[in-house]
Amino acid sequence: CKVEAYDLFENNKDGHLVSRQDEVKERFKGYSKLVVKHADFYAEAEQILSEGDDVDILHIDVNNSGDTVDFTVNKLLKNVRVGGVIIFEGGSKPRDSLAQKKRAMHDALSTIATRSDIEVIIVEAFPSMSILRKLDRHSGLERRTEHVANFSVLEKGRGGVP
Repeated sequence: CKVEAYDLFENNKDGHLVSRQDEVKERFKGYSKLVVKHADFYAEAEQILSEGDDVDILHIDVNNSGDTVDFTVNKLLKNVRVGGVIIFEGGSKPRDSLAQKKRAMHDALSTIATRSDIEVIIVEAFPSMSILRKLDRHSGLERRTEHVANFSVLEKGRGGVP
């Protein structure tokens, strides 16, 4: 499995704690299948993932908001294989209330949950995590309908997390 990691590193302008690229590269230099690069998610995401890429796991942690979720689904879902997942840090209502965003992640996830090609699972335990699984009716993958402790599955037509 090859892992490619992208970050703004020292160029991060949103005031959050940043990692230094040289320190991260040094820490993981012994991992031959890990590549660490500098990249701006919104400016370069479509170039990083090209049409035909078959991504199993795509993790996004870029000061996530509803806009991040929408961008990722609209621009990058095509690069995720059926059964693959997109993982976002955040997505619960308590997490959304901590930061003023143009559009809350939970609102975007509730809208996306109405689609038949994506299953949305939110791990509610703070700080929360959201998992989007790409579905295909012809693949045999079925949408989950049960609720597991500390998880909420946003179901098509339910309009949100209970």
